[in-house]
Amino acid sequence: MLSLTVAGTVNAANINISNVWARDYLDLAQNKGIFQPGAIDVTITLKNGDKSFSIIS
Repeated sequence: MLSLTVAGTVNAANINISNVWARDYLDLAQNKGIFQPGAIDVTITLKNGDKSFSIIS
């Protein structure tokens, strides 16, 4: 039973970044690049060209 609990937890922590550029992912995690504190008009473009989300202040 314990192994099922641990396996479920590990699976829940899996992040799918297959459509996100690695640089954007790392910059977001480290508050660098376009994700610096106080940044406005930030738009993320996915690998397939779609706009993921925008941060507009």
